[in-house]
Amino acid sequence: MRIALFLVCVLAATASANAADPRKVIRDVFPVAETGFDPAAMHDLYSAGIVRAIFDTLYTYDYLARPAKIVPGVADGMPQVSDDGKVYTVKLQKGVYFQADPAFGGRKRELTADDVVYSYKRLADPKIRSPYTFLRLFDARWLRERFPYANVNRLPSVQEDRADINRRFAGDSTPVSKRRSKIVESAAGLRARYRDSKWLGKLLSSLRSESLTGLRSRSAATLQTRVNALQRAIDTRLAQEDFPARVFANQLGAMVGLSHSQAGDAVRSDPGLRSAIDAANAGKPSRQVAWAISRLREQGIALTKTNVGRRARLPRPDVTRVLAANPSLDADFKASIEPLKT
Repeated sequence: MRIALFLVCVLAATASANAADPRKVIRDVFPVAETGFDPAAMHDLYSAGIVRAIFDTLYTYDYLARPAKIVPGVADGMPQVSDDGKVYTVKLQKGVYFQADPAFGGRKRELTADDVVYSYKRLADPKIRSPYTFLRLFDARWLRERFPYANVNRLPSVQEDRADINRRFAGDSTPVSKRRSKIVESAAGLRARYRDSKWLGKLLSSLRSESLTGLRSRSAATLQTRVNALQRAIDTRLAQEDFPARVFANQLGAMVGLSHSQAGDAVRSDPGLRSAIDAANAGKPSRQVAWAISRLREQGIALTKTNVGRRARLPRPDVTRVLAANPSLDADFKASIEPLKT
C-alpha cells in the first residue's frame, strides 16, 4: 500500500489552446517513441519520464536532501497511520485544480479524495493491465478471495512494531552502526519508516548520540594511551641518546609506532606532554655540556671551556652560560679540572 502512495498519479488535463513560446520550450531526444501518457498503464521508461513531469502525485522525493526523503506532493502532510497499521489517512491540499477541460464543463475543478480513489482503482483494474497490479498483494481481503489457502498474516500494529524493535535491538551488544542498520532493514523498521517516522527518528537519533558518546570515549582513551607512550619515549630517548639532540614529536611517535599525525594530535591535546618536549629541548645545551665533560674525562683530555665547547659543538660563551646556570654541572666541571692539574 505504501508503494502506491508514491505511484498513484492525479489525473490532470494538460492541453492548452495557446501555442508554447519557442523561447521557453526544452527539447529532448528519446531513442524510442513514447507509448502513452496514462499513469496507470505506462510500461516504458520514456513515457514514465514525461508522466512524472506533467502529473502530480500524493508524495514525491526530495532528492536534494541527504539522505533523500519522502515529502508531500498534493497531500497536506504525511499520512496519519492508525495504531493497528490498517488505516492511512491522507489529507489533500486545498486549491489544487484540474485545468479547464470540456470534461468539467469547460471549467477548472478542484481535486477531491474521490479522484485519488479512482486512480487507485484503475491501478487494480485488470482491463487496464497496469504494471502496478501487484499492489493488490497489500489487500488481505483480495488475497483471501483469490488464494483461499494462502496464509495471510495480520499486519502488526504500530505499538507491536515498537515493542518488536525494542525487544530485538535494545539489548543488542553489536556496534551501534550495525545495530542501526539492522533496525532500519528489519520488517518492523521498514514499516516504521512510513507510518511511525517520528518515533523511529528519535530512536535512531538516540543511537547516533550513543555512538558519538562511545566514539568520544574511545577516542579520549586512545589519545591518553598515546600521550602516555610518548611520555615514556621522552624518558627513553634522553636516557639512551648518544650525542644530545632536539626532541621532535614525529621521532617520538616512530619510537612507539605512531604516525606523524597521531603523534602531533597527542602533543596538541596534552599540555603536559608539550611542556615535557619543550623542557627537553630547553635543556639540550646542558645535556651537551654534561656529555662533553664525560667524554673528555674518559679520554683524559684537558677540561677547558674551549675543549668542552668543541666537543659539545657549542660556542665558549654558551658553555660559560650553561655552567653559570647549572651549579651542579659547574661543580662537576671544576672537580674534574683539579685531578688534571695535579
